[in-house]
Amino acid sequence: MSRYNPKQTTLQAAIYGDNGTAVGEILGRNTAAKDVSRDSLVTACRFGKLEAVEAIIQNDTDAVLLKELGPSLLHDACLGGHVDTVRLLLRCGVDPEAKNKRQWYPCHTAAYHGEVTCLEALVGHGVDCNAIDPQGQTPCHLASRKTTQNP
Repeated sequence: MSRYNPKQTTLQAAIYGDNGTAVGEILGRNTAAKDVSRDSLVTACRFGKLEAVEAIIQNDTDAVLLKELGPSLLHDACLGGHVDTVRLLLRCGVDPEAKNKRQWYPCHTAAYHGEVTCLEALVGHGVDCNAIDPQGQTPCHLASRKTTQNP
């Protein structure tokens, strides 16, 4: 349950509360809310608010948000270990081979942060777990390096 924050919009409160029904209703009746749905989708993915993610995607009728943000959303979901969100994004067609600013694939992000279930979901979707980043590292390299740095 989220704490009350007087600076939160109704949409933000619904997202943090993972109230997909409320998110859908707000976006469905308020055209101004659609302008903030971009930030809302990022927030919902980053914090693993699955119902909110589903509601925002359903209201994104032309799939503009997923086309624009899909790769970063997948990285955010992997970073937080939100495997259900990862699976949803993959089902919606988000490219699991898209790189982030570090030129990492989502599997690198998941491995580096020790999010095994997210990595398994990506591999189950056909992602190459031997993908190499610009520094020549595979997800396995990143996972082992992270483990040795933080015993």
